[in-house]
Amino acid sequence: MQQLQRAIEDSKENNCPRCLQPLPGRVPRCPNCGVPVQSSSRILRLVIGIVGLIALIFAIAVMYRTVRDEDATSSAPPVEDVKKTPEEELFPPPPPDGGTKEPARPEKKPPLNER
Repeated sequence: MQQLQRAIEDSKENNCPRCLQPLPGRVPRCPNCGVPVQSSSRILRLVIGIVGLIALIFAIAVMYRTVRDEDATSSAPPVEDVKKTPEEELFPPPPPDGGTKEPARPEKKPPLNER
């Protein structure tokens, strides 16, 4: 069965697609009818494949840059490198004071409390 399929494929490759005459080796045109043997569709498919591959690479690069920029804008700001102990996180040290300060008293009385 495989030998028959090979024979059919060989006959297609070695014969002219138009006049079905045998071709002597690899020739660009049939010597009997002048039809081009190597079709330009193979070259056209190759060119379309290359252009498609370039377009795919370009699309992947654009998507990568878009996702990277989006991640950079939506990420949290960097955290300080200083590590705190659990006690310092729960009970931070009081701010340094110059002593005990009383809240500042207003200089004027509010207008509603005047009598």
